[in-house]
Amino acid sequence: MSTSPTSPTPHRPISRGSFLRSTGLLAGGAVALSAGTAQAAPPSESVAAEKATAAAVRLPASWSDTVFTDPLPGYQDGWLSYFWPLFDQGAIQSLDAETIEGQEGFADFTNTRGDASEAFTPYVAGTARLDAEPVEAFFLGAEGTEVWGQVQLVRTASTRRRALLLHVVGTSGWRLRLPRRTPIVSANVLADSLSAVTKKDARQLLAGAVGTAFHPDGDNPATADSLQILDGGRHTVGRVTYPLGGEKLRHRWYGTAVSEIEGVWSYLFGQLPDS
Repeated sequence: MSTSPTSPTPHRPISRGSFLRSTGLLAGGAVALSAGTAQAAPPSESVAAEKATAAAVRLPASWSDTVFTDPLPGYQDGWLSYFWPLFDQGAIQSLDAETIEGQEGFADFTNTRGDASEAFTPYVAGTARLDAEPVEAFFLGAEGTEVWGQVQLVRTASTRRRALLLHVVGTSGWRLRLPRRTPIVSANVLADSLSAVTKKDARQLLAGAVGTAFHPDGDNPATADSLQILDGGRHTVGRVTYPLGGEKLRHRWYGTAVSEIEGVWSYLFGQLPDS
């Protein structure tokens, strides 16, 4: 590790609102919904839904055994804690542990499954490299709580920008696997259940996620269309157009719900290869 977790220097506690900002909720845009609570489908129905998705969307072979084809993660699988585009580093190939530890979502980490008032100090095991295996991250609380996670350096919708993704490891040992060399973006939606997500909501969600890779604030010129809601809201697919330098970038994106915290569902979107 870059430093030893023996003499922590506690950071200030942050509120749930600050946590939502650190996960990229405001950066990617949040859609507020209301609907009845829906439970996750039984395993047999989940398998049938995955087969239906495969028929509706042709996923690359390299996406097999990744988060985009895994069953819906559960509470024991952990949660997506942090996704943040790096606006100052450019198209980097790696990021050292000390720089990662200084990022907002790491320095202000909050254990949302435990005592939200406990301050944590982050320790990252080493350098995160693009298209490489995740790097272990350790968070030591001022009250002695230990939280483990995995951090990845990923491509985004912008070829000039990377992002950091932090997945807090649950009790099941499940790993959040991503297809390599694939642009990834993320956004969160506030909903009672995945079945409450509509095509309009998904358009806003996807356009916001892609737009955040280009700028952190201000008007978002990205537009999404041809949206489909699959598997009761678990997956979505659509096209996003983004004006850039007098031209228009246009790609299809496939999204999957990854985790839920207090009614906030985190989605990851992967850019599908151009056909």
